[in-house]
Amino acid sequence: MERLTSEGIRILGDRVLTIQLHDLNERSAAGHDVPWGTGQAEFARLVQEVHRLGIRPTRFGLEYSHDFLDNMPEMAECVAFFDQISVATPP
Repeated sequence: MERLTSEGIRILGDRVLTIQLHDLNERSAAGHDVPWGTGQAEFARLVQEVHRLGIRPTRFGLEYSHDFLDNMPEMAECVAFFDQISVATPP
């Protein structure tokens, strides 16, 4: 699945405006959102590929559907993780 995501990013190139990310606890129809970096997705690789391809402007959308009435702590974890991998991506 991750390979397909990276291939899609390459194919669409500079036509990509928004990437809506979800990290799931498992790769199945029963999977649910978990804080970014704790599930099955390989976000660091995806962010590096977007950067390598020079895709701009890019918006990364954050939506956390699991426990949506009380998900601010998990959303804060997602933001912290994204900040961490963004800083670690070489210029």
